[in-house]
Formats: sequence, C-alpha cells, structure tokens
Amino acid sequence: MARPSFAVLRRPAAVGIAVVAALAAACSSDSPSDPGDGGGDTPSISITLGSTVLTLQQGADGTVTVNLTRAGGFSGAVNLAVEGLPSGVTATGGSIGAGASSGTVSIAAAAGATVGSATATIRATASGVAAATASVGLQITPAPTGGFSLSTAPAALTIQQGSSGQTTLSVARTAPFTGAVQVGAAAPSGVTVTGLASAIAGDDAAVGVSVDSGVAPGSYSITFTGSASGVADAATTLDLTVTAAPAGSDFTWGFCDDVPIWLAVKDGDGDWTQVVGVGGQFSFTVTSDRVGVAAVWDAGGGEFETTVWYLGRAEASLYIGTCPSYQTVNGTVVGLGLGQLANITLSQDATTLVGGTGTTFTFDRVVAGATDFFASLVDASGGVPTLQTMFFQRDVDPGPGGSVTVDFTGPDAFAPTTINVSASNLGTDVAATAASLLTPTMGASIITGALPTGGPTWSVPVVPQGRLRAGDLMSVAVTAVASVSDPTRSRATVKYFSTVADQNLTLGPFLGTVTVTAPTTAPYARFRIQYARQAEYMGHVLMSFGQPTRDVSMWLTDDWLGAASDLDITFPDFSSVAGWLDLWGPQAGVSATWVVNANGWDGLPGIIGPDSFVDGLEVRSGIRFGTIVP
Repeated sequence: MARPSFAVLRRPAAVGIAVVAALAAACSSDSPSDPGDGGGDTPSISITLGSTVLTLQQGADGTVTVNLTRAGGFSGAVNLAVEGLPSGVTATGGSIGAGASSGTVSIAAAAGATVGSATATIRATASGVAAATASVGLQITPAPTGGFSLSTAPAALTIQQGSSGQTTLSVARTAPFTGAVQVGAAAPSGVTVTGLASAIAGDDAAVGVSVDSGVAPGSYSITFTGSASGVADAATTLDLTVTAAPAGSDFTWGFCDDVPIWLAVKDGDGDWTQVVGVGGQFSFTVTSDRVGVAAVWDAGGGEFETTVWYLGRAEASLYIGTCPSYQTVNGTVVGLGLGQLANITLSQDATTLVGGTGTTFTFDRVVAGATDFFASLVDASGGVPTLQTMFFQRDVDPGPGGSVTVDFTGPDAFAPTTINVSASNLGTDVAATAASLLTPTMGASIITGALPTGGPTWSVPVVPQGRLRAGDLMSVAVTAVASVSDPTRSRATVKYFSTVADQNLTLGPFLGTVTVTAPTTAPYARFRIQYARQAEYMGHVLMSFGQPTRDVSMWLTDDWLGAASDLDITFPDFSSVAGWLDLWGPQAGVSATWVVNANGWDGLPGIIGPDSFVDGLEVRSGIRFGTIVP
C-alpha cells in the first residue's frame, strides 16, 4: 500500500493509536496480489509486435519492436526472449523497463543460415505475472554474390588498313564482389588486341587494336569475355569498321627520352584519331596537305602538358629522325672568381656556375662522339653583365663517364671581339641584347643584356672570326618593350651571320589586339584566341597557356593557316577521341597565363623556327601575354 504523507501533530496518545488502527484496517482490505492502486484486478501482461514478419538476408540482422500492455496495476520490468529460431539464426533478448510500454529484440542470420520461411516465438516474462507470447514470421533470403560487367568506350572504332586505334575496357563490379577479372579477346584474323593484362585488378584497361594492311575493308566485331572466381562470366562487343588506306604520305614521329602518353592525328579537316606508339615511334598516314598532331605528356605529381601542332604536310616530316645516344660527362672550372658567372655548353647540355658556390658540374645529355665545347666568363658584380673571357674547344669526345675542364686561364681561353648592333624601328622602347653561337654540334648562349640598355646601337661581344669554321653561325638579338612597367607587349628580332661584322636588325611592329576567351569549360576548359594577322608575322604562331598543373601549347604555321588574314583558333575537343582523358585538359576556374608569339621571316617555311638557319636570316617576333580564369 502506498504510504500516505501527513503532518506530525501533537495529539494525545489515544488519538494516535486510533489512526494506526484505521490505517491497518484499510490495508487489510487490499488484494494481496496487487501492491499498487489498481483495486482488486489480477496483474498481467500481453504483447503485440510492430511487425509480424522480419525478412533477413544471409549475413544480415534486424530488430522487432515489442509493444507491452499492462493490466492489474503491474508496472515492473519485463524480459524478452526469442524461441524456435531456425538453423543459423540467433537472437539477442531485450527488456522493457519498469513503466515502459515497448522494447526490441535483435535477430541475426549467419552467412550460412538456412534459406526459407520459419516462425519464431517472442516470449515476455516478469516476476508476479504470467508469461506472454507472440509469433513472428522469418523470411531468410540468400546473400547477393555480386558480379561484374564489361563495357568499352568508345564502343566502336573505325581504323584504316595498316593503322591502329584504342579503346578503354571498363570493369564494373557489383558488391560484394571485388576480385580480379581475367579478360580475353576474340578478334578477326589480322586484327591484334593488346593491353589486356592477365588479370585486371582495377576498373579500366587501355586496349590497343591494330589492323594489318591485308584486312579487307568492312564491318567486324571483337568480343571481350571476362571471368572471375565465384561469379558469372560477362562479355561485351566492340564494333570495328576497317576502311581502305588512302594514298598519301606515311610519317613516323619518334620521341627519344620524353615519350608522350597519348598522341592523335588530324588529317586535314578530318576528325582527330588516336595513334598508338610502339617504342616511342608513332606512325600515321596523311592524305591532305595539312596535318594536326596532338600529344600529352605526364610531367608527374598530377601535372600534364599538352602540345598541338597544325602543320603543312612537308613540315610534318621535320620530326622524323633518329634518336641520339647520350652520355654523362663531369666537368671542372678553373679561373672562376667571386662576382663572376660561367656559362658552359657541351653538346646539347648547358649550365651556369656562380663564383664562390662551386667549380664542378655534371652533364647527362652529351651526344656520343665529337662535339664542341664553349664557355663564357661574365662579370656580374657591377649590375650589368660584362663578358670578360671566352673558352672554346672543338671536336671534344670525353666518352661515357669522361671529364672535361673549362680553363679560363689556359690556351683555349681568349678575349671576345665586339661588333656594333643597331635596331631600326626601335622608337622610344627599351631593349635588351643577346648573342649566341651555333655550330653543327652545339648551340650556346654567349651573353644576355639587362633591361633597359638604351639603344638603338649596342656594343655586343661575339666570337672572333679566327675561332670560327665553315658551318658556324653567330646570332644577335634585340628584344624591346614599350615600357618596363608594362611588359605585356614586346617584340624581338634575331639575325644569323657567318662573318663577324656590325649588324643592323629591324624590329617588326607590336602585335595588335589579341582576344583570349574560354567559351567552353566542360569537360575541360577550351581556350579561344583571335587576332588580325600582320604581314611581318606570317611564318608561325605559338600560343601557350600555363596553369599550376596544366600546360597547353599550340603551334600553327602558315602552311596550315594559308593566306587567312584573321586567326581564330580554339583548343580542340578531344573528349570523344580514343584514349583521351578529360583530366589532362586545362582546368576550369583556375587562372592561366597566356602568351601569343607570332613570328615571321623571309622565304623560309618553318615549324618551331626556320627549317634551316642560314647566313643573313632574320626572324622577327611579336609577343603579347595576359591572364584568364576560364
């Protein structure tokens, strides 16, 4: 019986005895089975379930909500248990706390639980009341085994006889399968499939498809079939169209020690088509008088470089040649003091040493065989570099691992001679000068001036005539800007000569207005360049865009552009070309520095420069740069 509360009053003892007696009489009238205030009902419980059916996959678990109804004043805690579970199924009993009206039980099916239907009993028990039960139906379903599917992108290739293409084979796995997939290819006779690893552990594989020249034009298919342990096989089909090889020029572009990871060719106004290289050699056929070539290099660390060439057919032959054999050579400098710089060139390698920081160097791009060896000693202590001494040796062959010595105090050292270099059309611009030496085996910088250096006439150091041979060329250059505070516009000219004499150079005009936009930013940014071409710069134009992890360059020659008065070019859309990955392209939302460099010369076609440097050749450049956020 609940204990009543009452105030303690000062009353006669007889009155207190009467109160106690009355209370005792009241308690004696309550039911001995009901400690609460529910009158005379018998305490009891009953249960119902939130759901009468529980479905479980093998290896999964679930819960059942148990709703409790109390009667007869019962308010105690109730224990829950599950009985009659099928094989492989277990339960964790729960409880319903005192005064609470619901609780849960957890039921789990092991990976090997018997599949099918069963009925279990949930039993609720508590002290002082009869047990209550309810039935729950169990549906045990098989666990998924997973699997995989195969697909190719693109799903169809068109390849000329004697050529090749590429597609990406993708493996899409369904949980819980995560294993390796063995893939084989069934191809028509004369068609070779490469790039299929014995087991594809990842999601994609670059697959090359080569068509022999004897395969008849027509429609074919290649079936890829994959198999893996514990799951069903899967297959996909690649449609192949073989076209007749057109008459045209065959080219092989060779890359020696810096091979691109992807290359594509555009024949005239046709579509871009991937060319798969072998051993750094990329072979293709051109039927048009114009050809585009695009290549991507992985620079490491998530950086990628892309170059696109737009050329005439004859210019495409400039990349055909043999790869030189390089060797490593160590060197030492004698006579280099504080405040001096030593500019050193051996074969195709060059370096600069600063006096006081060391006197040794190592070259690893020295072409095997006899080569020329040149160095200049420059005094930089006065702020404006001054050439003091030259060093020149001919037909040096140090051999692999050999050594060379630059001795600015020895018999191969000599004083430079100077010539006067003047620049026409300089106006009020500020300019810098430079001089270089070009021999059949070496190209070396002699000295570069500092801005501003005045003008329009400069005294420039060059190699004395007596040190030169037939086939050697000197060059002098002038680079000018309208203002040191605004170098976004510049112009330059370089002139080649074989006889040491004063030289007059003529600067071209500043490049006109250049409009750079990014009309498309997905799946990657595509830059567009527009400007009116100028007669002085009709040879070729270089356009480059630099981002922290993406570099893009485009070369266009006049053989591609023809006599067009306006240039309007957009970085190509490669997204549908085999093998291309959109992540290689320029990034949207990332600032890019752009440079447009237009070049011209008289009478000589070219790609990166004139195809032959000759006595009297002068090359002019107009340059603009800026920034853009695509």
